[in-house]
Amino acid sequence: MKILTWNINGIRAARRDKSLKAILDSLEAEVICLQETKVTRDMLDEVTAIVEGYNAYFSFSKVKTGYSGVATFCRDAVTPVAAEEGLSSVLTPQPSIGCYGDNKSFTPEELEALDAEGRAVLTEHVLSNDKTVVIINVYCPRADKENKERVNFKLDFYRLLEERAKKLFKSGRHVIVLGDVNTAHKMIDHCDPDEKDLFNANPGRQWLNRFLLPVDVTSDSSLTCNDTAALHNEREPCFIDTFRYFHPAERGAYTNWCTVTSARQTNYGTRIDYIFADFELVKKEFVDCVTRSDIDGSDHCPVVATIKTDFKGASKPPLLCTKFMPEFAGKQQKLKSYFVSKAEQPRSSSQPSLSCSNGETKELKSFLKRSASLEDEKPKVKRQKCGVTKAPCPPKRDLLTFFSKSSKSIPGDREVSKASDASKSLLNSSRGSDDKFLLKAGQSSLEKQTREEIPCDHPVTCQDPPQKRKCEAALWKNILTGPRPAPLCKGHKEPCVLRTVKVKGPNQGKQFYCCAKPQGHSSNPQARCNFFEWVNK
Repeated sequence: MKILTWNINGIRAARRDKSLKAILDSLEAEVICLQETKVTRDMLDEVTAIVEGYNAYFSFSKVKTGYSGVATFCRDAVTPVAAEEGLSSVLTPQPSIGCYGDNKSFTPEELEALDAEGRAVLTEHVLSNDKTVVIINVYCPRADKENKERVNFKLDFYRLLEERAKKLFKSGRHVIVLGDVNTAHKMIDHCDPDEKDLFNANPGRQWLNRFLLPVDVTSDSSLTCNDTAALHNEREPCFIDTFRYFHPAERGAYTNWCTVTSARQTNYGTRIDYIFADFELVKKEFVDCVTRSDIDGSDHCPVVATIKTDFKGASKPPLLCTKFMPEFAGKQQKLKSYFVSKAEQPRSSSQPSLSCSNGETKELKSFLKRSASLEDEKPKVKRQKCGVTKAPCPPKRDLLTFFSKSSKSIPGDREVSKASDASKSLLNSSRGSDDKFLLKAGQSSLEKQTREEIPCDHPVTCQDPPQKRKCEAALWKNILTGPRPAPLCKGHKEPCVLRTVKVKGPNQGKQFYCCAKPQGHSSNPQARCNFFEWVNK
Protein backbone atom coordinates (compact mmCIF):
# COMPACT_ATOMS: atom_id res chain seq x y z
CA MET A 1 0.00 0.00 0.00
CA LYS A 2 1.22 3.51 -0.81
CA ILE A 3 0.92 6.80 1.06
CA LEU A 4 1.71 9.96 -0.91
CA THR A 5 2.27 13.61 -0.04
CA TRP A 6 2.37 16.44 -2.60
CA ASN A 7 2.25 20.22 -2.48
CA ILE A 8 -0.03 20.67 -5.49
CA ASN A 9 0.19 24.50 -5.55
CA GLY A 10 -3.49 25.06 -6.31
CA ILE A 11 -5.93 22.19 -6.73
CA ARG A 12 -8.04 24.13 -9.26
CA ALA A 13 -5.02 24.98 -11.39
CA ALA A 14 -4.06 21.30 -11.48
CA ARG A 15 -7.45 20.47 -13.06
CA ARG A 16 -6.92 22.58 -16.18
CA ASP A 17 -5.62 19.74 -18.33
CA LYS A 18 -7.43 16.74 -16.80
CA SER A 19 -9.98 15.89 -14.13
CA LEU A 20 -9.10 15.54 -10.46
CA LYS A 21 -10.05 11.86 -10.55
CA ALA A 22 -7.60 11.30 -13.42
CA ILE A 23 -4.88 13.07 -11.41
CA LEU A 24 -5.54 11.02 -8.27
CA ASP A 25 -5.70 7.76 -10.20
CA SER A 26 -2.41 8.51 -11.95
CA LEU A 27 -0.65 8.88 -8.57
CA GLU A 28 -1.43 5.21 -7.80
CA ALA A 29 -1.63 5.64 -4.03
CA GLU A 30 -4.28 4.64 -1.47
CA VAL A 31 -3.88 7.73 0.75
CA ILE A 32 -3.07 11.02 -1.04
CA CYS A 33 -2.25 14.06 1.08
CA LEU A 34 -2.21 17.41 -0.73
CA GLN A 35 -0.98 20.77 0.51
CA GLU A 36 -1.50 24.36 -0.66
CA THR A 37 -4.87 23.60 -2.22
CA LYS A 38 -5.65 27.36 -2.27
CA VAL A 39 -9.41 26.94 -1.89
CA THR A 40 -11.72 28.23 0.80
CA ARG A 41 -15.07 26.71 1.76
CA ASP A 42 -17.03 28.99 -0.57
CA MET A 43 -14.69 28.17 -3.50
CA LEU A 44 -14.98 24.39 -3.15
CA ASP A 45 -17.02 22.89 -5.98
CA GLU A 46 -18.63 19.47 -6.24
CA VAL A 47 -16.14 18.00 -8.72
CA THR A 48 -13.36 18.71 -6.21
CA ALA A 49 -15.22 17.75 -3.06
CA ILE A 50 -16.72 14.48 -4.31
CA VAL A 51 -14.46 12.29 -6.45
CA GLU A 52 -15.69 8.85 -7.45
CA GLY A 53 -13.81 6.13 -5.60
CA TYR A 54 -12.42 8.49 -2.93
CA ASN A 55 -13.52 10.20 0.28
CA ALA A 56 -12.01 13.64 0.95
CA TYR A 57 -11.18 15.71 4.05
CA PHE A 58 -10.34 19.42 3.69
CA SER A 59 -9.01 22.16 5.92
CA PHE A 60 -9.60 25.71 4.66
CA SER A 61 -7.93 29.01 5.41
CA LYS A 62 -10.18 31.31 7.41
CA VAL A 63 -7.97 34.37 7.11
CA LYS A 64 -7.28 34.76 3.38
CA THR A 65 -8.84 33.65 0.08
CA GLY A 66 -6.84 31.45 -2.29
CA TYR A 67 -4.25 30.74 0.39
CA SER A 68 -2.82 27.68 2.13
CA GLY A 69 -5.21 24.74 2.70
CA VAL A 70 -4.67 20.97 2.88
CA ALA A 71 -6.72 17.97 1.76
CA THR A 72 -6.49 14.21 2.29
CA PHE A 73 -8.05 11.86 -0.28
CA CYS A 74 -8.50 8.22 0.74
CA ARG A 75 -9.65 5.46 -1.56
CA ASP A 76 -12.96 3.96 -0.48
CA ALA A 77 -11.19 0.68 0.34
CA VAL A 78 -9.11 2.45 3.04
CA THR A 79 -11.75 4.83 4.46
CA PRO A 80 -10.50 6.19 7.82
CA VAL A 81 -12.34 5.52 11.06
CA ALA A 82 -11.92 9.12 12.27
CA ALA A 83 -10.84 12.52 10.96
CA GLU A 84 -10.17 15.94 12.44
CA GLU A 85 -9.20 19.41 11.26
CA GLY A 86 -6.41 21.34 12.96
CA LEU A 87 -3.71 20.50 15.50
CA SER A 88 -5.60 21.86 18.50
CA SER A 89 -9.17 21.31 19.63
CA VAL A 90 -10.30 24.78 18.49
CA LEU A 91 -11.84 23.54 15.21
CA THR A 92 -13.16 20.25 16.62
CA PRO A 93 -15.94 20.73 19.19
CA GLN A 94 -16.55 16.94 19.27
CA PRO A 95 -13.11 15.31 18.98
CA SER A 96 -12.95 11.89 17.37
CA ILE A 97 -9.17 11.39 17.52
CA GLY A 98 -8.27 13.54 20.54
CA CYS A 99 -4.88 13.51 22.30
CA TYR A 100 -4.09 17.23 22.00
CA GLY A 101 -1.25 17.30 24.50
CA ASP A 102 -0.30 20.01 26.94
CA ASN A 103 -0.97 23.32 25.20
CA LYS A 104 -0.95 25.50 28.31
CA SER A 105 1.97 27.48 26.91
CA PHE A 106 -0.36 28.78 24.17
CA THR A 107 -3.14 31.28 24.73
CA PRO A 108 -6.59 30.51 23.23
CA GLU A 109 -6.01 33.30 20.70
CA GLU A 110 -2.68 31.78 19.64
CA LEU A 111 -4.22 28.33 19.16
CA GLU A 112 -7.02 29.81 17.11
CA ALA A 113 -4.54 31.71 14.91
CA LEU A 114 -2.35 28.62 14.36
CA ASP A 115 -5.32 26.60 13.12
CA ALA A 116 -7.02 29.44 11.23
CA GLU A 117 -4.84 29.13 8.11
CA GLY A 118 -6.02 25.61 7.21
CA ARG A 119 -2.70 23.83 7.67
CA ALA A 120 -3.54 20.41 9.16
CA VAL A 121 -5.89 17.45 8.63
CA LEU A 122 -5.69 14.24 10.68
CA THR A 123 -7.07 10.85 9.62
CA GLU A 124 -7.03 7.67 11.73
CA HIS A 125 -6.69 4.27 10.08
CA VAL A 126 -6.65 0.67 11.26
CA LEU A 127 -4.03 -1.84 10.13
CA SER A 128 -4.94 -5.45 9.50
CA ASN A 129 -3.28 -6.32 12.83
CA ASP A 130 -5.74 -3.92 14.52
CA LYS A 131 -3.01 -1.39 15.33
CA THR A 132 -4.16 2.18 14.62
CA VAL A 133 -2.19 4.73 12.60
CA VAL A 134 -2.82 8.49 12.63
CA ILE A 135 -1.69 10.41 9.53
CA ILE A 136 -1.07 14.11 10.16
CA ASN A 137 -1.16 16.01 6.85
CA VAL A 138 0.49 19.41 7.38
CA TYR A 139 1.48 22.47 5.38
CA CYS A 140 3.94 24.26 7.66
CA PRO A 141 4.25 28.04 7.35
CA ARG A 142 6.94 29.70 5.28
CA ALA A 143 8.73 32.64 6.87
CA ASP A 144 11.41 35.05 5.70
CA LYS A 145 14.11 35.48 8.31
CA GLU A 146 13.57 39.25 8.21
CA ASN A 147 9.94 38.83 9.29
CA LYS A 148 10.30 37.97 12.98
CA GLU A 149 6.55 37.74 13.52
CA ARG A 150 6.14 34.98 10.89
CA VAL A 151 9.30 33.22 12.11
CA ASN A 152 7.78 33.00 15.59
CA PHE A 153 4.48 31.84 14.08
CA LYS A 154 6.30 29.08 12.18
CA LEU A 155 8.16 27.91 15.29
CA ASP A 156 4.91 27.90 17.31
CA PHE A 157 3.33 25.74 14.61
CA TYR A 158 6.26 23.30 14.83
CA ARG A 159 5.91 23.18 18.61
CA LEU A 160 2.16 22.53 18.42
CA LEU A 161 2.72 19.81 15.79
CA GLU A 162 5.33 18.09 17.96
CA GLU A 163 3.08 18.20 21.02
CA ARG A 164 0.18 16.60 19.15
CA ALA A 165 2.37 13.90 17.57
CA LYS A 166 3.96 13.02 20.91
CA LYS A 167 0.59 12.75 22.64
CA LEU A 168 -0.83 10.49 19.93
CA PHE A 169 2.25 8.26 20.05
CA LYS A 170 2.10 7.94 23.82
CA SER A 171 -1.57 6.93 23.58
CA GLY A 172 -0.49 3.71 21.84
CA ARG A 173 -1.03 4.75 18.22
CA HIS A 174 1.46 4.79 15.38
CA VAL A 175 1.96 8.27 13.95
CA ILE A 176 2.92 9.48 10.46
CA VAL A 177 3.65 13.19 9.97
CA LEU A 178 3.88 14.17 6.32
CA GLY A 179 3.63 17.22 4.08
CA ASP A 180 5.47 20.39 3.19
CA VAL A 181 7.61 21.23 6.22
CA ASN A 182 9.17 24.30 4.50
CA THR A 183 12.66 23.63 5.91
CA ALA A 184 15.55 21.72 4.35
CA HIS A 185 16.88 19.57 7.19
CA LYS A 186 20.51 18.83 6.27
CA MET A 187 23.04 20.41 3.92
CA ILE A 188 22.60 17.42 1.61
CA ASP A 189 18.97 18.49 1.21
CA HIS A 190 19.88 21.93 -0.19
CA CYS A 191 21.34 22.77 -3.62
CA ASP A 192 23.32 25.76 -2.36
CA PRO A 193 23.60 25.75 1.44
CA ASP A 194 25.26 28.43 3.55
CA GLU A 195 28.33 27.82 5.65
CA LYS A 196 27.79 24.91 8.02
CA ASP A 197 27.48 26.94 11.22
CA LEU A 198 25.13 29.47 9.64
CA PHE A 199 23.08 26.73 7.98
CA ASN A 200 22.63 24.77 11.21
CA ALA A 201 21.75 27.93 13.17
CA ASN A 202 18.39 28.13 11.38
CA PRO A 203 15.63 27.74 14.04
CA GLY A 204 13.61 25.40 11.81
CA ARG A 205 16.57 23.04 11.39
CA GLN A 206 17.22 23.11 15.11
CA TRP A 207 13.63 21.99 15.70
CA LEU A 208 14.02 19.17 13.14
CA ASN A 209 17.20 18.06 14.90
CA ARG A 210 15.23 17.76 18.15
CA PHE A 211 12.17 16.15 16.61
CA LEU A 212 13.98 13.53 14.47
CA LEU A 213 16.44 10.82 15.34
CA PRO A 214 19.86 11.04 13.64
CA VAL A 215 20.29 8.98 10.48
CA ASP A 216 23.38 7.22 11.81
CA VAL A 217 21.39 6.02 14.84
CA THR A 218 18.43 4.71 12.86
CA SER A 219 20.69 2.86 10.40
CA ASP A 220 21.51 0.32 13.13
CA SER A 221 18.86 -2.35 12.48
CA SER A 222 19.45 -4.05 15.84
CA LEU A 223 18.18 -1.09 17.83
CA THR A 224 14.59 -0.85 19.03
CA CYS A 225 12.56 2.29 19.43
CA ASN A 226 13.26 2.47 23.17
CA ASP A 227 17.00 2.05 22.54
CA THR A 228 17.08 4.91 20.06
CA ALA A 229 15.04 7.10 22.36
CA ALA A 230 17.57 6.54 25.12
CA LEU A 231 20.40 7.46 22.78
CA HIS A 232 18.57 10.60 21.72
CA ASN A 233 18.55 12.36 25.09
CA GLU A 234 15.77 10.02 26.31
CA ARG A 235 13.23 11.88 24.22
CA GLU A 236 9.98 10.37 22.99
CA PRO A 237 8.52 9.87 20.51
CA CYS A 238 11.34 8.78 18.24
CA PHE A 239 10.40 9.97 14.74
CA ILE A 240 12.65 9.47 11.73
CA ASP A 241 12.93 10.84 8.21
CA THR A 242 11.79 7.77 6.24
CA PHE A 243 13.48 8.84 3.00
CA ARG A 244 16.87 9.18 4.69
CA TYR A 245 16.28 5.88 6.50
CA PHE A 246 16.24 4.08 3.14
CA HIS A 247 18.52 6.49 1.19
CA PRO A 248 20.94 8.03 3.73
CA ALA A 249 23.51 9.34 1.24
CA GLU A 250 21.48 10.13 -1.90
CA ARG A 251 22.19 13.57 -3.29
CA GLY A 252 20.03 15.72 -5.53
CA ALA A 253 16.80 14.21 -4.16
CA TYR A 254 15.00 17.55 -4.14
CA THR A 255 11.25 18.12 -3.96
CA ASN A 256 10.94 21.87 -4.62
CA TRP A 257 12.32 24.16 -7.35
CA CYS A 258 11.90 27.83 -8.30
CA THR A 259 9.62 28.05 -11.34
CA VAL A 260 10.59 31.66 -12.18
CA THR A 261 14.20 30.64 -12.84
CA SER A 262 13.29 27.24 -14.38
CA ALA A 263 15.55 25.66 -11.76
CA ARG A 264 13.93 22.25 -12.17
CA GLN A 265 15.72 21.80 -15.51
CA THR A 266 19.08 21.84 -13.73
CA ASN A 267 17.77 20.20 -10.50
CA TYR A 268 18.69 23.28 -8.49
CA GLY A 269 16.29 22.85 -5.58
CA THR A 270 15.65 21.82 -1.99
CA ARG A 271 14.09 18.87 -0.16
CA ILE A 272 11.37 20.31 2.06
CA ASP A 273 8.60 17.68 1.64
CA TYR A 274 8.86 14.77 4.05
CA ILE A 275 7.25 11.64 5.42
CA PHE A 276 8.13 11.24 9.10
CA ALA A 277 7.01 8.20 11.10
CA ASP A 278 7.69 6.64 14.48
CA PHE A 279 10.67 4.30 14.40
CA GLU A 280 8.74 1.18 15.40
CA LEU A 281 6.26 1.57 12.52
CA VAL A 282 9.07 2.13 10.00
CA LYS A 283 10.96 -0.97 11.10
CA LYS A 284 7.86 -3.20 10.99
CA GLU A 285 5.84 -1.86 8.07
CA PHE A 286 7.78 0.47 5.75
CA VAL A 287 9.27 -0.98 2.57
CA ASP A 288 10.62 2.18 0.91
CA CYS A 289 10.23 5.94 0.55
CA VAL A 290 11.07 7.76 -2.69
CA THR A 291 10.75 11.18 -4.33
CA ARG A 292 8.87 11.36 -7.64
CA SER A 293 10.54 14.19 -9.54
CA ASP A 294 9.15 12.72 -12.78
CA ILE A 295 5.66 13.97 -11.86
CA ASP A 296 5.01 17.53 -13.06
CA GLY A 297 2.14 19.92 -12.37
CA SER A 298 3.56 21.93 -9.47
CA ASP A 299 6.74 23.56 -8.21
CA HIS A 300 6.95 20.55 -5.85
CA CYS A 301 7.07 16.84 -6.59
CA PRO A 302 5.39 14.02 -4.64
CA VAL A 303 7.02 11.85 -1.98
CA VAL A 304 5.71 8.26 -1.77
CA ALA A 305 6.08 5.71 1.02
CA THR A 306 5.27 2.01 0.58
CA ILE A 307 4.14 -0.11 3.54
CA LYS A 308 3.49 -3.84 3.80
CA THR A 309 0.06 -3.94 5.42
CA ASP A 310 -3.14 -2.47 4.01
CA PHE A 311 -5.50 -0.31 6.01
CA LYS A 312 -8.94 -1.66 6.85
CA GLY A 313 -11.73 0.38 5.34
CA ALA A 314 -14.41 1.78 7.65
CA SER A 315 -18.05 1.13 6.75
CA LYS A 316 -18.86 4.86 6.81
CA PRO A 317 -16.63 7.94 6.39
CA PRO A 318 -16.17 10.33 9.35
CA LEU A 319 -18.36 13.43 9.57
CA LEU A 320 -15.53 15.66 8.33
CA CYS A 321 -15.85 14.04 4.89
CA THR A 322 -16.79 16.60 2.24
CA LYS A 323 -19.73 14.56 0.97
CA PHE A 324 -21.52 15.31 4.26
CA MET A 325 -21.28 19.08 3.74
CA PRO A 326 -24.81 20.51 3.34
CA GLU A 327 -24.02 22.05 -0.04
CA PHE A 328 -23.05 18.63 -1.43
CA ALA A 329 -25.46 16.39 0.51
CA GLY A 330 -28.67 17.76 -1.09
CA LYS A 331 -29.77 19.49 2.11
CA GLN A 332 -29.71 23.08 0.92
CA GLN A 333 -32.92 24.92 1.86
CA LYS A 334 -34.82 27.35 -0.33
CA LEU A 335 -36.22 30.65 0.88
CA LYS A 336 -39.87 29.59 0.55
CA SER A 337 -39.30 26.71 3.00
CA TYR A 338 -39.05 29.29 5.80
CA PHE A 339 -42.61 30.53 5.08
CA VAL A 340 -44.45 27.20 4.84
CA SER A 341 -46.95 26.66 7.66
CA LYS A 342 -46.37 23.80 10.04
CA ALA A 343 -49.50 21.96 8.86
CA GLU A 344 -48.31 22.03 5.24
CA GLN A 345 -44.83 20.63 5.96
CA PRO A 346 -44.24 16.89 5.45
CA ARG A 347 -43.69 14.95 8.66
CA SER A 348 -40.22 13.80 7.62
CA SER A 349 -39.05 17.31 6.78
CA SER A 350 -36.32 18.78 8.93
CA GLN A 351 -36.81 22.31 7.62
CA PRO A 352 -37.82 25.09 10.03
CA SER A 353 -41.58 25.61 10.36
CA LEU A 354 -43.77 28.64 10.91
CA SER A 355 -47.26 28.37 12.41
CA CYS A 356 -49.68 31.09 11.31
CA SER A 357 -53.31 32.07 11.67
CA ASN A 358 -55.76 31.62 8.77
CA GLY A 359 -55.45 35.21 7.59
CA GLU A 360 -51.65 35.14 7.80
CA THR A 361 -51.56 31.80 5.98
CA LYS A 362 -53.52 33.27 3.03
CA GLU A 363 -51.10 36.18 2.81
CA LEU A 364 -48.11 33.86 2.97
CA LYS A 365 -49.61 31.62 0.28
CA SER A 366 -50.09 34.59 -2.03
CA PHE A 367 -46.55 35.75 -1.26
CA LEU A 368 -45.15 32.30 -2.04
CA LYS A 369 -47.17 32.17 -5.27
CA ARG A 370 -45.72 35.50 -6.38
CA SER A 371 -42.16 34.54 -5.37
CA ALA A 372 -42.46 31.19 -7.19
CA SER A 373 -43.65 32.90 -10.35
CA LEU A 374 -40.74 35.32 -10.09
CA GLU A 375 -38.30 32.40 -9.75
CA ASP A 376 -39.73 30.60 -12.80
CA GLU A 377 -39.93 33.59 -15.10
CA LYS A 378 -36.76 35.07 -16.45
CA PRO A 379 -36.74 38.84 -16.74
CA LYS A 380 -37.34 39.92 -20.30
CA VAL A 381 -35.84 43.21 -21.29
CA LYS A 382 -37.32 44.78 -24.42
CA ARG A 383 -35.36 47.25 -26.38
CA GLN A 384 -37.43 50.28 -27.24
CA LYS A 385 -37.11 51.87 -30.62
CA CYS A 386 -36.06 55.46 -30.52
CA GLY A 387 -37.13 58.04 -33.06
CA VAL A 388 -33.71 59.62 -33.18
CA THR A 389 -31.92 59.16 -36.47
CA LYS A 390 -28.14 59.27 -36.61
CA ALA A 391 -26.31 61.28 -39.18
CA PRO A 392 -24.28 59.14 -41.58
CA CYS A 393 -20.69 58.81 -40.44
CA PRO A 394 -17.94 59.74 -42.86
CA PRO A 395 -15.94 56.79 -44.15
CA LYS A 396 -12.95 55.78 -42.03
CA ARG A 397 -9.58 56.95 -43.22
CA ASP A 398 -6.60 54.64 -43.01
CA LEU A 399 -2.94 55.40 -42.59
CA LEU A 400 -2.21 55.40 -46.33
CA THR A 401 -4.85 58.01 -47.12
CA PHE A 402 -3.47 60.18 -44.32
CA PHE A 403 -0.17 60.45 -46.17
CA SER A 404 -1.86 60.76 -49.58
CA LYS A 405 -0.73 63.53 -51.96
CA SER A 406 -3.38 62.74 -54.54
CA SER A 407 -5.63 65.61 -55.58
CA LYS A 408 -8.57 63.23 -55.93
CA SER A 409 -10.98 63.71 -53.08
CA ILE A 410 -12.26 60.67 -51.27
CA PRO A 411 -16.07 60.56 -50.95
CA GLY A 412 -17.09 61.98 -47.63
CA ASP A 413 -13.70 63.63 -47.12
CA ARG A 414 -14.47 66.99 -48.76
CA GLU A 415 -14.89 68.71 -45.41
CA VAL A 416 -11.65 67.19 -44.15
CA SER A 417 -9.68 68.34 -47.20
CA LYS A 418 -11.15 71.86 -46.87
CA ALA A 419 -10.11 72.01 -43.25
CA SER A 420 -6.67 70.74 -44.20
CA ASP A 421 -6.27 73.43 -46.88
CA ALA A 422 -7.41 76.09 -44.46
CA SER A 423 -4.91 74.95 -41.84
CA LYS A 424 -2.11 74.91 -44.41
CA SER A 425 -2.88 78.49 -45.52
CA LEU A 426 -3.04 79.59 -41.89
CA LEU A 427 0.30 77.91 -41.23
CA ASN A 428 1.92 79.54 -44.28
CA SER A 429 0.64 82.99 -43.35
CA SER A 430 1.72 82.75 -39.74
CA ARG A 431 5.20 81.33 -40.18
CA GLY A 432 8.28 82.83 -41.73
CA SER A 433 10.18 81.66 -44.80
CA ASP A 434 12.34 79.33 -42.76
CA ASP A 435 9.28 77.46 -41.46
CA LYS A 436 7.94 77.11 -45.01
CA PHE A 437 11.23 75.67 -46.16
CA LEU A 438 11.30 73.15 -43.29
CA LEU A 439 7.71 72.11 -43.93
CA LYS A 440 8.41 71.47 -47.64
CA ALA A 441 11.58 69.57 -46.84
CA GLY A 442 9.78 67.39 -44.31
CA GLN A 443 6.96 66.57 -46.72
CA SER A 444 9.32 65.66 -49.56
CA SER A 445 11.46 63.55 -47.23
CA LEU A 446 8.39 61.62 -45.96
CA GLU A 447 7.14 61.03 -49.51
CA LYS A 448 10.55 59.83 -50.65
CA GLN A 449 10.90 57.50 -47.66
CA THR A 450 7.41 56.12 -48.20
CA ARG A 451 8.15 55.34 -51.87
CA GLU A 452 11.40 53.58 -50.92
CA GLU A 453 9.98 51.51 -48.03
CA ILE A 454 6.66 50.33 -49.52
CA PRO A 455 6.96 47.65 -52.23
CA CYS A 456 4.10 48.99 -54.33
CA ASP A 457 3.86 51.07 -57.54
CA HIS A 458 1.05 53.16 -56.09
CA PRO A 459 1.60 52.97 -52.35
CA VAL A 460 -0.92 55.57 -51.33
CA THR A 461 -3.82 54.63 -53.58
CA CYS A 462 -3.28 50.85 -53.45
CA GLN A 463 -6.68 49.13 -53.26
CA ASP A 464 -5.51 45.48 -53.07
CA PRO A 465 -6.27 44.49 -49.41
CA PRO A 466 -3.18 42.25 -48.84
CA GLN A 467 -0.86 44.75 -50.46
CA LYS A 468 -2.56 47.56 -48.55
CA ARG A 469 -1.87 45.82 -45.26
CA LYS A 470 1.80 45.42 -46.20
CA CYS A 471 2.00 49.10 -47.03
CA GLU A 472 0.42 50.12 -43.74
CA ALA A 473 2.69 47.75 -41.79
CA ALA A 474 5.73 49.29 -43.44
CA LEU A 475 4.51 52.77 -42.54
CA TRP A 476 3.88 51.86 -38.91
CA LYS A 477 7.30 50.20 -38.72
CA ASN A 478 8.77 53.44 -39.99
CA ILE A 479 7.00 55.47 -37.32
CA LEU A 480 7.16 53.13 -34.29
CA THR A 481 10.63 51.80 -33.59
CA GLY A 482 9.50 49.35 -30.84
CA PRO A 483 11.22 48.46 -27.56
CA ARG A 484 14.93 48.25 -27.15
CA PRO A 485 16.27 44.78 -28.02
CA ALA A 486 17.45 42.71 -25.05
CA PRO A 487 21.21 42.68 -24.49
CA LEU A 488 23.26 39.51 -24.89
CA CYS A 489 24.56 37.81 -21.77
CA LYS A 490 28.33 37.57 -21.53
CA GLY A 491 28.42 33.87 -20.68
CA HIS A 492 26.30 32.41 -23.51
CA LYS A 493 26.03 35.36 -25.94
CA GLU A 494 22.25 34.87 -26.02
CA PRO A 495 19.39 37.40 -25.53
CA CYS A 496 18.59 38.06 -21.90
CA VAL A 497 15.19 38.04 -20.22
CA LEU A 498 13.51 41.01 -18.57
CA ARG A 499 12.67 40.65 -14.86
CA THR A 500 11.06 42.90 -12.24
CA VAL A 501 12.10 43.17 -8.59
CA LYS A 502 9.18 42.03 -6.42
CA VAL A 503 10.92 41.93 -3.04
CA LYS A 504 10.06 44.85 -0.79
CA GLY A 505 12.84 47.39 -0.60
CA PRO A 506 14.34 50.39 -2.40
CA ASN A 507 14.54 48.49 -5.71
CA GLN A 508 10.99 47.11 -5.71
CA GLY A 509 9.38 47.57 -9.12
CA LYS A 510 12.65 48.19 -10.97
CA GLN A 511 13.39 46.10 -14.05
CA PHE A 512 16.61 44.35 -14.97
CA TYR A 513 18.06 41.97 -17.55
CA CYS A 514 19.56 38.60 -16.64
CA CYS A 515 20.63 35.41 -18.40
CA ALA A 516 17.73 33.41 -19.84
CA LYS A 517 19.21 30.03 -18.89
CA PRO A 518 17.73 28.12 -15.88
CA GLN A 519 19.26 28.70 -12.47
CA GLY A 520 21.91 26.21 -11.42
CA HIS A 521 25.43 25.69 -10.12
CA SER A 522 28.13 27.90 -11.60
CA SER A 523 30.02 24.79 -12.72
CA ASN A 524 27.11 23.75 -14.95
CA PRO A 525 27.54 25.25 -18.47
CA GLN A 526 23.79 24.89 -19.08
CA ALA A 527 22.98 27.02 -16.04
CA ARG A 528 22.56 30.78 -16.11
CA CYS A 529 25.63 33.02 -16.02
CA ASN A 530 26.00 35.93 -13.62
CA PHE A 531 25.09 38.62 -16.17
CA PHE A 532 23.00 41.44 -14.66
CA GLU A 533 22.00 44.84 -16.02
CA TRP A 534 19.49 47.38 -14.76
CA VAL A 535 17.02 48.84 -17.27
CA ASN A 536 17.77 52.54 -17.72
CA LYS A 537 14.60 54.44 -18.55
